[in-house]
Amino acid sequence: MRKHSQQQHNERRLPETLIAIGELAQAVAHEIGGIVGPVQFTVCRDLAAVVVREKRCPACGEMKPRDAFSKAGYCHPCNNRKGREYSRTNREICNAARRRRRQTNPDKARAEDKRQRELKRERDPKTFYAKQYERTKRWRAKHPEKVREILRRSYDRNRSPFGYELRQTMRLLEKLRREIVNAKEQDRGSSQPTV
Repeated sequence: MRKHSQQQHNERRLPETLIAIGELAQAVAHEIGGIVGPVQFTVCRDLAAVVVREKRCPACGEMKPRDAFSKAGYCHPCNNRKGREYSRTNREICNAARRRRRQTNPDKARAEDKRQRELKRERDPKTFYAKQYERTKRWRAKHPEKVREILRRSYDRNRSPFGYELRQTMRLLEKLRREIVNAKEQDRGSSQPTV
């Protein structure tokens, strides 16, 4: 009997509890200035939690949805700006950390470099190739002996009796082989009875 009366008592107190929690949540929201619109409540047993839908960024003061914030409490654009400012003011610390990270993970560093090059190439190919041409020109001016060695090897490779002519002959033979294979496949396809 006592159990039944306890349950009825709890059912009567639940709306009163929600009203009290709602007033408390509104007061907290007013102090923080972070909740806009209706407050949503989730009641689970005797526990109530306030779910905030929007929030004010302390840096820029704009109201944004909750998923537009980082764990640091700032909106993503403000968080990015703070990160750039930190990198700019603490250049030596950031460079040392970057060097350590690249030394401990050389494969990841190479993959990231390749990804960045591809992005630059896709973004503005004219500028990318112009800069690459300028880099090559500067490298050739700095390393004339290496350039001479590369050119000499290329000349020797193409000059030898088995150099250019042999490669040209191999290309022609490969082309002829592909044509023969294609002709056989076409004959096979045409010789089969049509349905």
